Amino acid sequence: LGSTVSTSEIQGLHYHDNGNNEQLLAVIGSTLFSYSPSSWGSALGTFATGSTEQYNFAQLVDKSYFVNATTEMQRWTGSTIQAGSTFMGSTSAPSGLHFIERHQNRIAAARTSANPDWIYFSDILDGTNYPSASIIKVGGSDGDPIIGIKTCVEYLLFVAKEKEIWVVDTTSGV
Repeated sequence: LGSTVSTSEIQGLHYHDNGNNEQLLAVIGSTLFSYSPSSWGSALGTFATGSTEQYNFAQLVDKSYFVNATTEMQRWTGSTIQAGSTFMGSTSAPSGLHFIERHQNRIAAARTSANPDWIYFSDILDGTNYPSASIIKVGGSDGDPIIGIKTCVEYLLFVAKEKEIWVVDTTSGV
């Protein structure tokens, strides 16, 4: 972002599109910035963090969700940053998630320090509820943490672990 906004390290980039508004978002420190058609704008807002961790993003419907391994999930509505405690439903996602991906019209979020090999799936088209019946443990009890997730070919979710790669087939649901 150069000296226009900050010379600090960019911790995450994401393209957000809600049909009426397209934005390139960048996280630096605890601040979210947006790129307009010609330049980086002022801060869109701040959120609680002291982390230098990378941020991962996923968009579901018209909202973008982001995680950074140390705080609760955050959400960008297109105009407002919301902390997970303000938008989560009765079955919320845990804090400290490392990875997030849109998969089959759900949010798939993975890896916490307490459960390094678990993936939490939201309800369909609803990034605010993560039912306990929609949690999967990848790799049994091998203790190998998830180091990334990526959707590929509609129903397949690739799960990278430190020592192996798994393919989770969600053809019949989560």
